Amino acid sequence: MIMLKFNKLFSIRIISLIIAVCFISTLVYCPPVYALRVSMDKDYERLNEMNSIQKPKPASRRDFLKRSAVFVTGITVLPILLTGDSTKIPDAMEGIDEYILSFDFLYSLAKKEGSAYIQGVYYAVKLDKVDRAQAEKFLRRIFNDEPLLWMREEAVKALIELDMITESELEVLIEDIPDESVLVAIASAFEKKDSSKAVKFLIKWFEKERIESVRAAIITVLGEIGKKEASAEEYLIELGKKSYPDALYLKDDLMLALAEIGTKRARQCIEKLVPEGIQDVKYFQKIALRYIELQDYSIEDLLTILSNTKEEVTSIAIIRILQEKAIKEGKEEMVASRLMVASRFYIDAPNFLIYTNILREFTLTLGKLATKEAVDHLINIKQKMENIGSDAQYYELTCLASAFAQAGDRKSIDCLDKWNREESRPGVWQEVAKARGQVHTGESLNSLISSIKERDEADKSAYQLFSACGFESLKILNKELRIQQLSEDQAKNIKNVIESILEYYIESSAAGSLRTMNYLYDNLPSVGQEIIDLYFKRLKHNPAVIYSILALSQEITSHSFPVAYQYLKEYITGKYKTFDPFRYISEEWRNLFLSEFLFTVTIFGQLEDSFEQAAYSPQELASLILSKEKIDFLLKKPALFSKTIINIMSFKNQNLRKAFLDKIIELGKKDRRFKILVKLLLNHNVVQEEKKLVSLVSDLALPELDPLWDAPKNDLLKDNTLSVGLYWSTSKSGEKAHYEQFPNSFIDGSKVNSFYNNFGGYINKSKDPGYKDKLVKNGAEGVLVKEFPGTGRKIEIYLYSSLNTIKASPHAITISRGHAGDQGNTDYPGLPGTLRFASHCRSINNSDDLIQANPDSPVITITGTGKAVETNPTLYYLLEYLGNEEQWGNWQDIKEYIKPHIPQSIQKYNFPTDDVSFIYAAILQKLEPQEIQEIDSLNIQMGIIGVFKSIRSRI
Repeated sequence: MIMLKFNKLFSIRIISLIIAVCFISTLVYCPPVYALRVSMDKDYERLNEMNSIQKPKPASRRDFLKRSAVFVTGITVLPILLTGDSTKIPDAMEGIDEYILSFDFLYSLAKKEGSAYIQGVYYAVKLDKVDRAQAEKFLRRIFNDEPLLWMREEAVKALIELDMITESELEVLIEDIPDESVLVAIASAFEKKDSSKAVKFLIKWFEKERIESVRAAIITVLGEIGKKEASAEEYLIELGKKSYPDALYLKDDLMLALAEIGTKRARQCIEKLVPEGIQDVKYFQKIALRYIELQDYSIEDLLTILSNTKEEVTSIAIIRILQEKAIKEGKEEMVASRLMVASRFYIDAPNFLIYTNILREFTLTLGKLATKEAVDHLINIKQKMENIGSDAQYYELTCLASAFAQAGDRKSIDCLDKWNREESRPGVWQEVAKARGQVHTGESLNSLISSIKERDEADKSAYQLFSACGFESLKILNKELRIQQLSEDQAKNIKNVIESILEYYIESSAAGSLRTMNYLYDNLPSVGQEIIDLYFKRLKHNPAVIYSILALSQEITSHSFPVAYQYLKEYITGKYKTFDPFRYISEEWRNLFLSEFLFTVTIFGQLEDSFEQAAYSPQELASLILSKEKIDFLLKKPALFSKTIINIMSFKNQNLRKAFLDKIIELGKKDRRFKILVKLLLNHNVVQEEKKLVSLVSDLALPELDPLWDAPKNDLLKDNTLSVGLYWSTSKSGEKAHYEQFPNSFIDGSKVNSFYNNFGGYINKSKDPGYKDKLVKNGAEGVLVKEFPGTGRKIEIYLYSSLNTIKASPHAITISRGHAGDQGNTDYPGLPGTLRFASHCRSINNSDDLIQANPDSPVITITGTGKAVETNPTLYYLLEYLGNEEQWGNWQDIKEYIKPHIPQSIQKYNFPTDDVSFIYAAILQKLEPQEIQEIDSLNIQMGIIGVFKSIRSRI
């Protein structure tokens, strides 16, 4: 009896072990399983009926249950089987039927394999198959702790869809999150919340948001909600009636959102949205109207229409509708298959690259449908484009990279990996690297970090890492820098990637955002300031980004500088209990962008404030700023460098002032550039005469500058006529509007607005036969002419709607009008003995580039924001002075003449003699390389000579 019982128990245990092994084998070897048992399907159908939620693709919200359930079965049943207590097995299996998940295992699967395991929590909670509190904990853990953007995006969407985040929490998140893609994900999560409360929240958000991708996402969601919630439709229609600022940049998205609603009122709004002559907007209008006509057709009917038409607008509208219907109705395979057939007409055409718009639509849609055949089709398209070997396919190639990222399967990721390694074309590899970053898992992210240490591929790595992790990438890399075992090369590679990320963000995102905010501030100051405050509030947890924007961005103006500077000041003060930016820059960023930061705080009058609490003695600070390794870089921008030094010479802190002056004298004994600086400081009474200063420069003769540097000369006149060239950058709507308004303000300003009441006297002679040849010769679009009877002079203002030809300007005064950083704003030479006026924001930052282009053509620049309402009167009254005054005085006389008209802002306009720094930069440009005595290093000497040779070769 005893033996029999033992054998029975032994048999049970053997069988149990076999079963356990099977469970574990399933866990380890079984790939994601796309079919679940019938009971699960029935649950899902019931959920569809109850909540009308979108039926997901089989892989998106089901596989995680199968994988995690198998795991739980193994860990739950295995101990029971091993002990032989078979009476507990039914209870354990019942637990599996209720999907009692291992959230730790689910977390690891999500990090390793993709979004299906995060999306699946939504499904499980809705079916009441998992503990809600545990699910919320799981999702919040991902959102708070994970660096990968896609994981955070999926987690926050699920939290919002499951009502696990309060409205007040969301408001805080929206004001704290700097990553655009996470904000877009938050907006998109509201698609399932078709309630008036959701609409009110989205409208409130939209009103203060200025990131265009986020605003577009909010409009898109309002279009989706508007099918059921009338208040959303009402708001979009009202938005469509506005021309500025809310609807200015979002007409395309607004029309497509209204098309999604599809009512008669929505259609009427779309028909009124397009201004005359704006063809690109009109194109989207046609798509939107066709979308309304076709959105109620069945999938089969749409596919039939698509196969029978080659009309582009109709085809694009159909493809967009099919994408939505395929996902909602679970017909991805069928729709993808038919779209592949339809796309072959365009792909097989000999000149298929002319079908840019429709190919883009096919490509992105097939990527979103993500079937195996669709991915193979995309790979074939890529191969065909590569075989052409032309740059013409750049746009289509970058769309393909996005499509592979949308698909996100193993084959797509492998394709992106190979592409990312091999691509070398500028503009293409950036998009491929970004696409690859969007599909990183925890494992591949670790691999990327390892490769950053070992390979010097800063730009590619920066694009990929920032796309994967956003601002968290900076924290990841900074943490890596603190690892003691890093070699010098590894640390250098990491720092190069950090620098590339910051530069990339400022160029690709910050510049555009700040430009929009500046434009908004100029038109609606209170709204603009609110947006600027929100922008930097989102960045407050990323001080490195704020610091880099201050150092590098040309778009920082007098509106935004104080906000950014204050946030940086608060962070550094909180970290060190005192405001010591130089300690922060040294310890955190190894003096990255230090010189540029110095220039910025100098320009905005905060240099002494940034020095006051530094944890250095005055002598140490002088040595830090004027250290051997920094001097070469600082003197690449001699005007800005000398402006910084002149600013220091005016400090109230006499110890600092003396320490820097002593250091400059020390350097002047070895380096002629510092000797010249000392002489100019003496000549312009910036420093008091002292024996050691006078003796240092007693034998120094300075190169002569063009007399125009001191005052305007009659040489500017030809036949008693002053020729002025006004070159505009009209690629942005703001400057285009100013360009169109400008002639009327100079002809009769009172008809434009009250600000220009005293302007007038110019005549538009663009169609005058007497000016026909001059306009053709100069390549100008128009000319304004004013005669001055008292002097017999005439002023001709030639108008150009492009900066492209400014380098060849033949005019006595050449003026660039545009945004900071626009082509032509910084490198136009002007003729020798002529005057230039760089009227974009912070153009003083570009004074070195302008002087380098031609030291014999002095320049007027702007400190801070270059507003039209300040620049126009500066130009108008400058010309009034030159036209009316028989004898011209110096530049200071001209500023005094202009001052009554803009008494506050005239100080921001820097005329040639306003600042010794301009003269210093112009003198250095006239030195021969052999005249430059470097400090003590032949290598440095040869480097600087190379720089100057390069400079002179471009003059």
